Amino acid sequence: MILLAVSAPPSVAPASQESAAASCVPLLGLSSPEAARRLGTSGPNEIRRERPRSPLTLFAQQFASPVVWLRRGGSTIGAWW
Repeated sequence: MILLAVSAPPSVAPASQESAAASCVPLLGLSSPEAARRLGTSGPNEIRRERPRSPLTLFAQQFASPVVWLRRGGSTIGAWW
């Protein structure tokens, strides 16, 4: 019989094992050098904001869905019956 060593997913692995893999102390967080390294590789931890859309663009996007056209066609046919 052959046994394979499979590592547990992060949700099942012990916290000590995961914190060692993440280079941090669970109660203290990341060390300054590790935080600086991650900032350099991943960038700052911030949410990207989208540009606000104009009201005309929002109105035009309402008609991009095929469901809207299907309902429009159904209401047009229903108005004739």
